[in-house]
Amino acid sequence: MSPELSTSVAQRLHRLTIPARLAFVGPHGDFHVAPIWFLWRHEMFLLCDGAASFKVKEIPKHPRVALSIDSETVPYGSLRIRGLAEIEAIDGIPVEYVESAHRYYGNENGQKWIDWVSSYTSQMVRISVTPDWVQGLDFRERFSQVFGWSTSLV
Repeated sequence: MSPELSTSVAQRLHRLTIPARLAFVGPHGDFHVAPIWFLWRHEMFLLCDGAASFKVKEIPKHPRVALSIDSETVPYGSLRIRGLAEIEAIDGIPVEYVESAHRYYGNENGQKWIDWVSSYTSQMVRISVTPDWVQGLDFRERFSQVFGWSTSLV
């Protein structure tokens, strides 16, 4: 595992309920960026999507992807990841998607979301991104002398 993934900024960003931004290459070599729920498990980022989605069709053609997870409040933190994506078809709803729905929407609304998604799809995919390059940026630490921010906050 990259040491950058165990820094305080990485740990803080892993716990937030903000989507990652997934960057991938489209059919004409152009870049696409899409917000997507994520989980950090087993030394990889796990993402889920519908089996027929645009990104699921394109990623196997160009499996190198990038993720960015950025805080939304000052002082900002950012985790930038590059790596290889693997796609696995899952019958039904992947357990990681259920966990993500509860994480992002709360238990009650997360379950409502899963019930709704289950009513119209019989297959989803799990996208596993194994990082081979990681950079964490902690602006709290980087600019603490300028703004007087405490670097002891987690």
